[in-house]
Amino acid sequence: MLSLGTGLKPFTIKSKSLEKSVYLTARDEFMINIDSFSADYYLQNQFEFNDHYPEGFVRSNINSNFGLDSATTKDLDGMEAQGTEMWKNDKDRILAMIRPMVDEKIGGKKSKK
Repeated sequence: MLSLGTGLKPFTIKSKSLEKSVYLTARDEFMINIDSFSADYYLQNQFEFNDHYPEGFVRSNINSNFGLDSATTKDLDGMEAQGTEMWKNDKDRILAMIRPMVDEKIGGKKSKK
């Protein structure tokens, strides 16, 4: 399974004395981050410890300060540049996961999983 990140904002630890108002001001992509981190953690553990096939799950992600719903030219150009950087960082892991599937579907070779 290939999980492509959406450019999560960098994780920051909040102080212990948080008020509800602090969370409300930081809510812009809070649920998206929670969903992403939770799904990533669950799937990574599923593939590694239950399926004993850790190479079957690759999460490619990059931290970003761009809003996921921004449509400005500057932000879109920045997201595209970060997507290219993300690909360069994880290309080998992604290709190692995809290559056996392509070989099986196109080349007639049976994969090990």
